[in-house]
Amino acid sequence: MSRLGQPESSSSDSPRWGRLLALNILLGACLGWLLLHPLTMIIYSLDYQKDLIGPPTSWWRMVRSLFEFTPAMLAMSAIFAFVGGAAGFAFATFHRLLFVRERTLGLFKSLAVGDLPSLIAAGESEEVEFKRSVRWDAERQCVNRALEQPATRALAGFLNHRGGSLVVGVADDGTVVGLEEDYRTLKRPDRDGFEQFIVGLVKRRLGGDVCLRVHVTFGRLEGKEVCRIVAESSSRPVYCREGQTTTLFVRMGNSTQALDVQEAIEYSMRRWPSPD
Repeated sequence: MSRLGQPESSSSDSPRWGRLLALNILLGACLGWLLLHPLTMIIYSLDYQKDLIGPPTSWWRMVRSLFEFTPAMLAMSAIFAFVGGAAGFAFATFHRLLFVRERTLGLFKSLAVGDLPSLIAAGESEEVEFKRSVRWDAERQCVNRALEQPATRALAGFLNHRGGSLVVGVADDGTVVGLEEDYRTLKRPDRDGFEQFIVGLVKRRLGGDVCLRVHVTFGRLEGKEVCRIVAESSSRPVYCREGQTTTLFVRMGNSTQALDVQEAIEYSMRRWPSPD
C-alpha cells in the first residue's frame, strides 16, 4: 500500500488482468469476424447485387455465400477481426480503470476508520493536519466562514505536495471534539450534508476537477463523529481562490505556506516539469 492508501499493483492482479484482456480481445475478434463481416456482406449485397429480385434460390444462394470464407476473403476477415479485437481491448481497459478506482476508494474508506486513532496520536505532520471545525466558531458561538480558509489552504498544500489528510473534529492538541456543532449549521445535519459542504467548498475554492482527488470519509472516536479528508497528490498546480486573488500553497513540514509569484513559478517548474 502506498503512503495514502492508494493500491499498488500486486503480482496476483497482473495474471488476472492479462487473462481478462486476452479474453476480451479474443471475443471481440470473433464477433468482428463472425458478425461484422457477414453484416457487411449483406449490406454490400443489398446495395450492389442485381439479381435479388428473383426466385427464392437466388436469396438462398446469397445467404449461403455470406458464410463461405474463401482464401480471397482472408484480408477482409483479418480487418474485421482486428476491429473487433480493438473494441475488446478498449472495453477491457475501461473495465480495469473502473475496478482500480473503486478499489482505491474502498481502501481510502477502510484506512480512514481503522487508522484514525494512531493518526491522531502521532500529531500533526507533513501529511496530517487537524481542524477543530470548518464552520462553527467555538469562541464566538456562531457560524464563521473564515474557518473555511485554513481548511482549503491545507488541502491545497497537500495537493501541491505529496498528498495528506485533513482531520476535522480534532483540536490542534489532538483532543477529539467531534463534528456535532458543524452538523447543526447545515441544512442536512449529518454526514451526507457535511460531505456535500466539503465537496462544494473544494469546487469553489480549488476547482471542480480537484474534487476527483479529494476523498471524504468518516469515523467515530470516543463516541464523536470525525471526518478525514484525504487529498491525493495533484498532477497540476492547484491554486486556492480567496476573493479576487489566487495563491499557490505548499505543505512544508507541519504547516502550509503560501508562495509568492517567483517561488510559485520555480516550484511549479520543478514539481510539474513540462514534457519534452
